[in-house]
Amino acid sequence: MAISPDKMRDTVKAVVIVQATPFNAEASVDVAGLRANTQFLIDKGKGGRFVLVPTGSTGEAYALSDSERIKVIETVIDTAGARVGRTACVGSGRLDDGDRV
Repeated sequence: MAISPDKMRDTVKAVVIVQATPFNAEASVDVAGLRANTQFLIDKGKGGRFVLVPTGSTGEAYALSDSERIKVIETVIDTAGARVGRTACVGSGRLDDGDRV
């Protein structure tokens, strides 16, 4: 049975968007690209009913250093402001990482 668009709008409270982290040719975080991607997602997200997840489950979070993860998270928060929800993956593959993020 199909759900009508009106029922779908009433049922779905938010869409979770896991953001991929862009890198430049030097293999460092492309901050300008991340800002542009974040702004693009906000501009295309009608009604702001979504949550951005930087360093989410796309796999690169475990390859980032703590300082890189913090840079990615801060960039998304600074760009998005309070316009949309945000949450971040702070998991780590190492026992001594992640607690600073």
